[in-house]
Parts: sequence; C-alpha cells; structure tokens
Amino acid sequence: MYNLRVENNYSWALKTHDGTPIPSGTSKAFDNQGNMVLEVTGIGAFNFMDLGEKKLPGYPEINET
Repeated sequence: MYNLRVENNYSWALKTHDGTPIPSGTSKAFDNQGNMVLEVTGIGAFNFMDLGEKKLPGYPEINET
C-alpha cells in the first residue's frame, strides 16, 4: 500500500480510477492505495501499481518495494 497526493496544476480536471474528478487548481490525497489509474486529458492514463514486496526487475539500485 502507498499514499499519493495529487496536485492538479493542469488546465483541465484529472479523472481518477473511480471517476472522481480533481478540478484544476485543487489537490486530492489517496491513502492506503493498491492499484489505481489517473487519467490526464490530452496526455493519457497513468497506472500506479502496488508491487507488494516485489522490486522492479532491472533496477537493482532501488531499495524500496
């Protein structure tokens, strides 16, 4: 699980995985998240994945799981 704070300084609202908008000029905290998607108009979707105790393959210098 992880915590994420999104501050929207973009021109349009962002859209979360559950359809909740984050209007321009506001912020939203996501606590104890597993997997989630953040959609940015004109750019695309960002996937946030909880890897649990795994590490990203090919990145041995990262110590966090």
